[in-house]
Amino acid sequence: MARDVKIAMRVGAPLHAQIYRLSGAALRPTIFSLELDSTDARDRSARTLAATGYAVVIAAPRAGDDKHIGRDGYDAIEWINEQSWSDRRIVMTGTGEGANAAWNAAREHPPHLASIVARTPSRPLGWTETEVRRVVVSALSIAGSAGEEQGTAIETHSRYTKTARTGGAPVAYLVIGTLAPPDLELLERQWCDWAVGRGPPSPLLRKQVNYLVGNEGTWLVADSLEAIGARPTSFPLHTNAGPRAAPGGFLGEAARDDEPADTVAAGDK
Repeated sequence: MARDVKIAMRVGAPLHAQIYRLSGAALRPTIFSLELDSTDARDRSARTLAATGYAVVIAAPRAGDDKHIGRDGYDAIEWINEQSWSDRRIVMTGTGEGANAAWNAAREHPPHLASIVARTPSRPLGWTETEVRRVVVSALSIAGSAGEEQGTAIETHSRYTKTARTGGAPVAYLVIGTLAPPDLELLERQWCDWAVGRGPPSPLLRKQVNYLVGNEGTWLVADSLEAIGARPTSFPLHTNAGPRAAPGGFLGEAARDDEPADTVAAGDK
């Protein structure tokens, strides 16, 4: 691990980064993040990724607007490409502000960016359609766990895929639902492996939209967000109160007095 590595920018002060990688002369693909995250969990995750053969670069962003952050991301990606340990395959990942940084860097069209992973962007992109079309890499959007703000990730994915359908941009995937931290790290690593040609796609990503039905704990898939709404879905409303009602149910025993299914099960008309 190398601390406080300076990454030169075309304009202004350098970025300060931490780099994790195995020693030796082997060339390695890189997972790059432009975000403030110095937690112990992030350190452990970076060390785990490095142990699997990646170089992991985590840079602290400079102050500035989204276009400024995008240009910094572009410069950092090109700096990584020039390093003696880089094999020129770079995936940019990020959460919150880091997710916005990944999208904004992708908009600058760096030639050595293979893909991005954006988890729960902190705000909508606010781009024109022309700006959306400048993104030409595969993108995995993760909308976050229950209780987190999910709408921005869903909106961003929707705009990108609509542009992809008309402009021929690479495929994008969306995951909506709660994942345990180990499962989330596995999903991101599997995506990076696929993006740089080191492995197959994650088995979770069966179609472009992959979403968790909360009470059932079941992952469902769809070709698009529109396809979810176009497909009729039935939800049982029953308790264990009557002879025709199956055990359990979504509402529970406390709702039996208000649930029409109970009166039908009892024989009332």
